[in-house]
Amino acid sequence: MKKKSKSKARSYASLKKKIQMWVNEAQENLLLQMWVIKVDWDFGAKSSDRSMTLATVGSLPEYYDARLTVYLKNCLESSDEEVRHNVYHEVNHLILAEFAHAAVSRCVSREQLKHAEERAVSLMAKVFCRLIKSTVE
Repeated sequence: MKKKSKSKARSYASLKKKIQMWVNEAQENLLLQMWVIKVDWDFGAKSSDRSMTLATVGSLPEYYDARLTVYLKNCLESSDEEVRHNVYHEVNHLILAEFAHAAVSRCVSREQLKHAEERAVSLMAKVFCRLIKSTVE
């Protein structure tokens, strides 16, 4: 039993290292370096009606603060490609976080929505230009 738990602990440690690397990579590639992304490791499993959840993100865009919860048991059962894709998916939510928070607020002005949308679109344009430039070179 001890060998199995040591092996599982090593698997979790290796996976956590890879996921943290992918979070850093996504943050840099998506030009979100001003954000502080805290990663919480959940050793349980989480699933919705149709799929298992690999990670979720919550944010306070006005402070550039985010909390990424990673469900390690589910990630361990998924391929590296799936986990990396999901990390990018969750970090991508930060691009639209300000816009999304403003959209659900009952006391947001039209100008605030327009400003949040403009910031999101500007950041996405920079990311896309960077990606296009790297494929052309």
